[in-house]
Amino acid sequence: MKEHDNEFVAAMQQVSSRQEHESNKNDTSAERVLTAVATIVLICGIIATIIGLIAFFDNVHNPESLGISIAFLIGTLISWSVMKVIANISINLKEINKKIKEQNS
Repeated sequence: MKEHDNEFVAAMQQVSSRQEHESNKNDTSAERVLTAVATIVLICGIIATIIGLIAFFDNVHNPESLGISIAFLIGTLISWSVMKVIANISINLKEINKKIKEQNS
């Protein structure tokens, strides 16, 4: 009976380590998506700013279009940086948590 229990424990440890390995691979998937979205937001924001500046210089030099372009660029930079910081914080917290678990094991 005891030998059967040892086999069961060994099998459960294998399943647990396999699940842990799979979760480690998917741990940063949300952060990768957030980083990709941040990059897309930055690229689209820069393109929109360039289009707004072209409209400003090609037309009657309407100060509103210049203001909108600058505001759009600032908003894009703020959005991009916030998303990057959140993703980096999440990655660092997961690494810290992993190290603490390793030390306690």
